[in-house]
Amino acid sequence: MSDSNIHEIIEDFRKALPGKVLGYDSEVHALILEPDCESREKLTRILKDMGYGVYQASTIEEARQSLAKMSNLALAIGVPRPEGTVEAEGIDFLSELKAVNQSVIPVLSVTFAESGDAVGALRKNIAGFFIKPYDRREVMRSLSDLLYLHDRHDFLARLIHHFFRRIDENTKA
Repeated sequence: MSDSNIHEIIEDFRKALPGKVLGYDSEVHALILEPDCESREKLTRILKDMGYGVYQASTIEEARQSLAKMSNLALAIGVPRPEGTVEAEGIDFLSELKAVNQSVIPVLSVTFAESGDAVGALRKNIAGFFIKPYDRREVMRSLSDLLYLHDRHDFLARLIHHFFRRIDENTKA
């Protein structure tokens, strides 16, 4: 088996992580609260490749409306100040989501200049953060790490089972 085949198997597994780790039979959803259209679209493509159904919002009000439409919310990514205010409304919104639904993984999206917000957000039950501009591999790696920390129970067993099943499929082909 070549290194490229193993790499493809691992990448395929990483894309399947949200459903596998969180144990949902139906599609899991992510909510993106990001006023910048280009950043929102890039993050949407990454999350869709990872198997999420994605809802997008540019304001907190849009995000609240999206919440009413979705089930199996697994991940919420938001910016500190979605409406350009000086208050950390996005952090508070993510923190409220986590308080209402403990299975949601809240993640903050910040620019380098906002990195101080990320430190404060960790105190408000935010699981982690991404620095913009988004790097595909970094986002996928960070989400994999967050999923692992969020649901350590049975994670390794699922990982090994899926990995060996894919290797078996590949060697039989």
